[in-house]
Amino acid sequence: MALPRKLKHLNIFNAGNNWMGIAESVPLPKFTRKLENYRGGGMPGSVGIDLG
Repeated sequence: MALPRKLKHLNIFNAGNNWMGIAESVPLPKFTRKLENYRGGGMPGSVGIDLG
């Protein structure tokens, strides 16, 4: 099951503020992976390692 692109009908709390009834929907940010190049001993090139 895929994640929805926009969240609707929920309670939103940000920095201690309650946005209930004010925010009708919230678009989600694009998720990206952070990779770091790793080159071990004896490897001819580097490989991207996921930093999680």
